[in-house]
Formats: sequence, structure tokens, C-alpha cells
Amino acid sequence: MLKTGLAGVLDGPVHESIFIHPGFQITGHFIPEALEYGHENTPETNIPLLPEKTILEKNDVLIFGFAGSGMMEILTEAFRHSRHIFLMDIWQFTPGDIGRLIKLHEEAQTVVRTRQIERFNPALLACLQMITHPCLLEIRLSVPDSEVHNGKNVTGTLLRMLDALLFLSPLNIKKIQSVRHPVSFSSTCHISARIEFDNGSVANLLSAGMTQKESFTIEIFQKRRYLKIDLSGQEVKALQRSGDNGKIIQKILKFKETKEQLLRNELERFYQSVITHNTSGKDLYEIFRLTDLSRKITEKAGLPEAL
Repeated sequence: MLKTGLAGVLDGPVHESIFIHPGFQITGHFIPEALEYGHENTPETNIPLLPEKTILEKNDVLIFGFAGSGMMEILTEAFRHSRHIFLMDIWQFTPGDIGRLIKLHEEAQTVVRTRQIERFNPALLACLQMITHPCLLEIRLSVPDSEVHNGKNVTGTLLRMLDALLFLSPLNIKKIQSVRHPVSFSSTCHISARIEFDNGSVANLLSAGMTQKESFTIEIFQKRRYLKIDLSGQEVKALQRSGDNGKIIQKILKFKETKEQLLRNELERFYQSVITHNTSGKDLYEIFRLTDLSRKITEKAGLPEAL
């Protein structure tokens, strides 16, 4: 088993998924002073709170929860101690932070993985091979207003949409346009963006709050094929025309994986990377592209950096 330390704030499903994985032996939990309020050792988990020095020296693996720029110090030391790292939450990292982590990883040559925000969703995976030529993508993500105030802010929703988009269309970006739509009766706002790729594909993104239930959909329009991906409900609807004037064939795919199962799949991916010493830095480069593109969109829309 890999001696594993936890750092930052992790929610219940993450705790449970790590505990039930047979490859991780949890030794302790480090929480920075700024995040300590309301967190303590509980009988249910029985994880001792450990100081930074101990968590670094005692473990082979460190799994980071809610972190961001405030955790850069312990992350830097983790690389210098040659620890393997899994970043569960990248919402608060800036492109500058990710660039620094890339340099540290190149020096340490240990395993580093980041939680893939959307791309392991089976509904998304099922559509990858169905996109064969330039197309129009319409992506909409609406989240409850309460969740926006709990950290899933404008940047967070953008990152989720961009992760799905760049997975489906891993192409060079030619042009970006974005605009902010203030909402008078809410402290949140809508933001829309148009992204043009060098192969002729175009993606329109809309991030919005003020809904009662999350809705995350992607519509893809191609010459003879239409796809609608429901990432919240894990369903794909495909319409295929057999020829220019042929019959339209409809196919509906449904998937049953829960968020907890998807999380466990990602933990297994990280575990296998450590066992096989797969030190590829691909994850960090992908996250750098996501955060950099998100920053460009929010800047063009005139959003404050905090959002």
C-alpha cells in the first residue's frame, strides 16, 4: 500500500473513495491555518491532523483537495521531497501557478495527476469518435445560484465547459470573443463566449446561474450528424442521416456511472500511474491550457479577477 497524506479540504465522497481504495493507506491530514476552522479529527474517519513537515516526510503520496494559490508552499515542498501528487481541485489555480508546477514537476520527475473535470464522463467519451469534421458546438452550463457562492463561480463553470470542449475538439484556437451579461436581481452574471478553431469549427459557450437544478448540455451540429450530450443526466442522443436525402436514424445512449464511481476511476488511474511510475506531465499542460483560456475569456468579458 502507498502511504498517503491528505492536504487541503476534501469533501465526503472524496474521503470515502480514498479510504475504500485498497492501494492507499491514509496516515494523516494537513489543513492550513486559514482553512482549519470547522475541521477536526472525527471518530468516523479517525484521521489525525498533522503538521506540514510530518505530512511531507511520512508519505509517498499526497492528495490535495481544495487548495489554490494558498497551497503553493506545501506543493512546492512536496515536489522537492519527490512525492507523488494528485490534485483533486484546480478551480483556484492561476496559469502562473500551473506554470510553476510544470517546472517543479520537470525537476522532480515524480507522478502528478489532476482530476479531469469532465472528460471521464462516459457520455462525453462515447461521442469522441463521432466528431469527424468541422462542426458547430453549443455548450450550456447552468448551476444553482447557491452553488456559485460556494466556490463554483464563473471561472469554475468555464473550466468545466472548456475541459469538455477541448476534449472533443483538441484543435488550435484562432479567435476568442466573450461578453458578460449582468443580471439585475442576482449577484451572479451570465457569460457567453465564442471560440473559433483553425479547422473551421466554432463553439458557443454560455455559463449561467440562477437555476434550481444543474443543466449541462452540449449540442454538436455536423453535415450529416447531430449529437446532444447531457452531461448532467449522462445521456447521448444521436441523429444520423444515411445520405444527403436518406433516412434519419436516431440512437439514444444512457449511462449509469455515478459521480462517486467516476471519482474512483480517477483514483485508480492515479494509483496505476504511481505503480508504473508514469511521470508524464500531460495533465499539467492540459490544465495550463484550460486556465489560460478561461483567463482570456474572463478578461475579454471585463470580469474581475476574483470571479
